[in-house]
Amino acid sequence: MTAQPTLNDVLANSSLIVTCGPGGVGKTTTAAALAIAAARMGRRVVVVTVDPARRLADALGLDMESRAHEPHQVSEATDGTGSLSALMQTPPSSGRRFAKCSSSSVNGVIG
Repeated sequence: MTAQPTLNDVLANSSLIVTCGPGGVGKTTTAAALAIAAARMGRRVVVVTVDPARRLADALGLDMESRAHEPHQVSEATDGTGSLSALMQTPPSSGRRFAKCSSSSVNGVIG
């Protein structure tokens, strides 16, 4: 019988974690919490949303009114060992911008 990985194991060893489900179940809040936890473990993290609502900015305490489609550093969320960026995408352009962002040497992606 193989032991199930812990949440810390998943955060330490995953290159991509996707939160999905029906509306109103806490996907964005969960993604933000996982991203903060991974960044505090020393990971370099990007949390991405395609939700047109500003829930990710609200969850992370960000003012992303201008240039919401560009990554924003969330330095307050880490202790200095890792890094966390937030990116809010609109569905038509999400693929191109996400690929550009994730290819710029970010090794931990949560969204």
